[in-house]
Amino acid sequence: MAQLHKRFSDERVISLFQACEQGLLHREEVEALLAISRDRFFVLLKAYRAGPASFSISHQRQNKGRLLPETEAAIEKELLRDKSLIENPALPVSGHNYSA
Repeated sequence: MAQLHKRFSDERVISLFQACEQGLLHREEVEALLAISRDRFFVLLKAYRAGPASFSISHQRQNKGRLLPETEAAIEKELLRDKSLIENPALPVSGHNYSA
């Protein structure tokens, strides 16, 4: 299932929390509409109550999501080394539990 910030806008979630606060919707109904757990509901409700005007469910990635080029090169080097060990006909490798 897609992330909450991809399925709903901030305004929609705010309106659901407002309806819940006013007693128009029960907690269970809001959880079902948003398809979230009880714990997640209360985390979001706490954030909403802390600042309704600044409340947002948007997500900002904290890192670039990529490894450093040096790290990628080191991983590739080790993978190629492992591949050469596995494909080496002189080593009796059969199965997954091997030692080279």
